[in-house]
Amino acid sequence: MVPFAKVRILGPLRSATQLELSVTDGFRIGVKPPVRESGVLDASPGLTLVGPAGSVQIPQGAIAALRHVHMPKEYADRHGFIDREIVSVMVPGNRGGRLDHVLLRVSSNFAMEMHVDVDEANGFSLTTGSYVKIIKKG
Repeated sequence: MVPFAKVRILGPLRSATQLELSVTDGFRIGVKPPVRESGVLDASPGLTLVGPAGSVQIPQGAIAALRHVHMPKEYADRHGFIDREIVSVMVPGNRGGRLDHVLLRVSSNFAMEMHVDVDEANGFSLTTGSYVKIIKKG
């Protein structure tokens, strides 16, 4: 058993349990999580989750989440972006660079926020509050 000291449980509730791991976390516990959009769990590894109240076996659901941007619909409309569009993101700074294959998730319920895993964030020196530039393909 490999313990993790800080684990976040996030909602909303879904029909299936999903465990988002970084590639490094997967290596640490001996699984290779496929890079997937949230909710796409077919043929992903299963795990046993153990906590203070017991354990639960999930038959599948361990993924490395596909990097994505939550974007308010009003912003998307104003700048010509559409839901599920694939874009690139330029990260400024000394460890900056370009992230390709970034999924846009557009909704009136979203605030502007980019979601990357800890491996990607560390590689580009991204922190909460960092600014990036979204680039349309083509």
